[in-house]
Amino acid sequence: MSDENQNAPIGDPEPIDNSEGWTILTKFAGVAIVVCGGFAAFTVLTPRTRMAGATTSSRLKWQQTQVQVQNTAAVNSSSLTNTAQPDSPKPNE
Repeated sequence: MSDENQNAPIGDPEPIDNSEGWTILTKFAGVAIVVCGGFAAFTVLTPRTRMAGATTSSRLKWQQTQVQVQNTAAVNSSSLTNTAQPDSPKPNE
């Protein structure tokens, strides 16, 4: 059996030096900043599917409404009589 599996005492806790503590703290802070920055970049740069779907749906509804408006305008303009406007010349003059 190897020595690492034996039940040996670890020993008493030992305090760390100030310089070693600052080194550990700066490494931890650096990792935390990178993770937060990556998360922020991910949320900003990825497309929002709900918003994209709503935008596309709204655009399609607007286009359909515009087609209906243009069709209605075309039908109504062809059904109008050709009455002369006050400032326009009469057709046979």
